[in-house]
Amino acid sequence: MLIIILIIVSILLISLFISIKFTVEIKWEQQDLLYLLIIHVAGIPCYKQEEIIEMDMSEEGTEDLVEGSKNIISGFKERFKKYINLYEKRHIIQKLIRRRLRKVKVHTFDWETTIGTADAASTGMISGLCWSIKGSVGAMLDSFMKLKTTPNYQVTPVFQEKLINSTCTCIFSIRLGQAMYTLMQIGKWNRKLLN
Repeated sequence: MLIIILIIVSILLISLFISIKFTVEIKWEQQDLLYLLIIHVAGIPCYKQEEIIEMDMSEEGTEDLVEGSKNIISGFKERFKKYINLYEKRHIIQKLIRRRLRKVKVHTFDWETTIGTADAASTGMISGLCWSIKGSVGAMLDSFMKLKTTPNYQVTPVFQEKLINSTCTCIFSIRLGQAMYTLMQIGKWNRKLLN
């Protein structure tokens, strides 16, 4: 009986130091949005989710790329609205999550975009907007998480045709013990805030 207890305790202690690695890839090609999530525990792929979202980008839709982007962003906001509300309302949990995010290590962050509007002036402006958005996202990642490598950004303007292709790949990891501790702390603060 003592041996079984020692084995269980040793397995639990070892599991605290096991790394969980997340690979997230988001690919937007004209009318399709591909989302891929792979979770590796101790180097073994344990979970894979792939989702393709088809978007209606008719001729009118491609004329206004900004409007199409707003629709995608609002779709993600609707999908994750309850999580966003939880984050906005609970300042104590915000501080806890920010502190714990410093334990997350970003191994790779690559974001490549090819964009064109068939008009050189507007393509140039949208390309500059893409660079500023990517720089802001990179600064946020750097302030919240540990970057192991420099993020790789690329914006390729296409002046002759209307198109938008974007691929964002992020690989990050956290130790299992840190993730469990964070979830326990969030649960504790959530109970305190609800009472």
